[in-house]
Amino acid sequence: PVGFHLKHIAGVIARLTTTAETGETTEQQRAAALAEREHGPSDATTAALVAAVEQAVGTALERLRRTDPARVYEPREVGRLKLPSTMIGMMFHAAEHSQRHCGQLLVTTRVVRERAGR
Repeated sequence: PVGFHLKHIAGVIARLTTTAETGETTEQQRAAALAEREHGPSDATTAALVAAVEQAVGTALERLRRTDPARVYEPREVGRLKLPSTMIGMMFHAAEHSQRHCGQLLVTTRVVRERAGR
């Protein structure tokens, strides 16, 4: 469960900020989204998962820096349902969705530690 949140945070940031910038996600990002849902053992280390989140945040910040303020209200479509949004709406959603999963990650980590007697 802890690994899921870390993978999902990195993936959501990457997908939403890519969509904000370009209007669509990549095939690789769509495949990664499906892989995030898989449960079970993973060979990814905590350090690698944290590094992926850090990289996603760094890339998102760079995208935000190079965004022309005149474009932030350009329309964008979200997900398979193609829900209407804007470039800035996508970036905002990436931040708030990631924040929610950070909270869930902290709760999950605490529960796991308490069950392990730490």
